[in-house]
Amino acid sequence: MRSVVEKGILKYKNLSIVVKASIWFTICNVLLKGISVITVPLFTRLLPSSEYGVLSVLSSYEQVIMILATWEIALTAYQKGLFKYKDDQCFFSTSTQLFTNLLTIAFFAVVACIFPWFSSFTGLSRNSTICLFIYAMMQPAYNCWIIKKRTEFDYKKAVYITLLYSVVSVAAPMAAVLMISRTAETKFTFGLIGATIVFIPFYFQGAHYDILLKERSKTKEQWKFLLTYQFPLIFQSLSYLLLAQADRVMIGNMVGYKQAAYYSVAYSLASVISIFQNSINQALVPWRFEKLENKEYSTIREKSNFLVLGIGGISVLFTIAAPEMMKILFQAEYYESVWCIPPVSLGIYFIFLYSMFAWIENYYEITKYLAYVSITCAIANVV
Repeated sequence: MRSVVEKGILKYKNLSIVVKASIWFTICNVLLKGISVITVPLFTRLLPSSEYGVLSVLSSYEQVIMILATWEIALTAYQKGLFKYKDDQCFFSTSTQLFTNLLTIAFFAVVACIFPWFSSFTGLSRNSTICLFIYAMMQPAYNCWIIKKRTEFDYKKAVYITLLYSVVSVAAPMAAVLMISRTAETKFTFGLIGATIVFIPFYFQGAHYDILLKERSKTKEQWKFLLTYQFPLIFQSLSYLLLAQADRVMIGNMVGYKQAAYYSVAYSLASVISIFQNSINQALVPWRFEKLENKEYSTIREKSNFLVLGIGGISVLFTIAAPEMMKILFQAEYYESVWCIPPVSLGIYFIFLYSMFAWIENYYEITKYLAYVSITCAIANVV
């Protein structure tokens, strides 16, 4: 046994930095996204089912607001911009952060003007809304930092920060639910507060806005790139979200929050495979962009075919095992939603297939086609 472990360690040490980084960034993404799924059984026991249903709806609105408030620039345009402006990535990072903050401030101003209607429509209180927008100001800085580390294949710091973020994102809302009140709003608000505290150092690290004033033409050029590149992708992001979240919002409004909770639990379990898929896909983005720059298309095709078959097989095995996992992890009242898992898993797999083409289109900056396809799918889904 010892020799097998030693051989494994030696083999790991001999891996290239690119492979090591891909492995660790995949682990980081799985940990970061997976922690919310792992803690679902815990919070379904701490919160009444009706409150958990409210929480799932609040989380859906949070994702919509984050798209409109940040345009998710840090997750797409910034990644492409690191290659486009590789000679001055620090300037581009600061430029991206300020541009995103201005979008957030503008959207917050709109929400403030219509807050009574906004609050009654979403269910978000004044305190939760303020916390959400502070979170929206800070989160892009963290996303930019982690993506830059991924591009540089510098994984060690990213692993430590991800561990910290994962612990805080669970500990803060859990402590609040236990000590303050067992409500959806408490869990939601303190989850935002905990994450924001982690983001603050990254925000101030990139907030050297004086350099943007010294080179206004350069800032203007980069903002123009961010605007033209990202604007079509807002519709893609909203469409993705509509595909993923519209169902639980509709169930909550048309059937009841309890039923939304049941469906949300099944969807959370099915989305475990989505976390795994997306983590691998995102970890490979810098590698894929590099291969596209070098026109090594056959290498991309070979790896992509392997991923399609491998993840397809994993998805099938996971779906088969899902009913037993439901029995082990959740209370009996949630078990009726087990029949939602196969179609949701299938849909998640097809979204993964689509995303592999989407990243290629992102590289070539032809993002409008992504918007057309995503909007069509989202409308069909709701109908």
